[in-house]
Amino acid sequence: MGNEITSKLHIRKGEVFVPKESVRELLDNLSDQTRGVLLQEQTLTEADLTEIVQSESLANVEEITIASCGLYRLGDTLVIGNNTTWKNLKKLDIENNLIGAKVVEAIGQNVTWVKLEELLLGANAIGVTGAVAIGSNITWRNLKKLGLRGNKIGDLGAEAIGNNVTWVNLEEIELERNQIGDNGAVAIGSNTTWKNLKKLELGRNEIRDKGAEAIGQNVSWVNLETLSLEINQIGDSGATRIGSNTTWKELKKLKLEDNKIGNAGAEAFGKNPAWIKLEELYICNPTGYKGAMMLCSNSAWKNLKILILNTDQIGYERFRAIKSNFTLERDLYINNYYIEPN
Repeated sequence: MGNEITSKLHIRKGEVFVPKESVRELLDNLSDQTRGVLLQEQTLTEADLTEIVQSESLANVEEITIASCGLYRLGDTLVIGNNTTWKNLKKLDIENNLIGAKVVEAIGQNVTWVKLEELLLGANAIGVTGAVAIGSNITWRNLKKLGLRGNKIGDLGAEAIGNNVTWVNLEEIELERNQIGDNGAVAIGSNTTWKNLKKLELGRNEIRDKGAEAIGQNVSWVNLETLSLEINQIGDSGATRIGSNTTWKELKKLKLEDNKIGNAGAEAFGKNPAWIKLEELYICNPTGYKGAMMLCSNSAWKNLKILILNTDQIGYERFRAIKSNFTLERDLYINNYYIEPN
């Protein structure tokens, strides 16, 4: 039962979960012990939302989740951003509510949530205006995770996010499916504040070589573990710059499938000596046999577990040769084929 968060009022003291039959019951159970309110796929009224936001019993709340609750249907959701009582708030998750830019502007201007560590605003139609408001916030110095997926923030929104110099503790940022092009990617890649960044998701955007080159040139993300750039328009130039990065010594997962990377880009990855912790590499592109052989000749990737190539471009017989070219110290899957250690 402890893993069930849907429709629960979570009273953290004593790890007690109180099930609820209605929103009203949740509200009736609020107390000064309440540390978390978790609502998903619930039908809320404007009065319900106002009571949650303005309740004095939630003065010590640390986590608020009101996800997929159709908040766009309510008349006044600005009360969320205008909250001045959640001084201990660490996590706010209101994803999948289509609340729009105006509400997110109010959130971006909030100066009460000084302890905020996670802000999840995915699929809320915030657009450029909402993203600029979020990127302009100078209060959230403890922010560790920012989720903005599927919001059509475009280059201007991404530039505002990338130009933020307050989030010195940021570890994860989700920006996939946002219509971000080169200018936005350049701003992200040029950020030197996020020295603790571990995960950057930029898949399903419109990034070309210029943006990928800026990302590849970043030398501040010394703790980066996951970089996702799948389904963009990155070619050999951008891939070569990424493959030449020797700063990301903690990199474990790199996703670049469905771009325009050929042999030259693949060769750059194959020559990289720094990614000694790499475990997963997804590069299902028009990479040919030569590039694939270079990938599989890399002797630094002793922890590699998964390698995804484009077998159609290489040919199956050559693919068999590629598999035999790897020097392995552990199990490996190439395109779902299991390969034993040498």
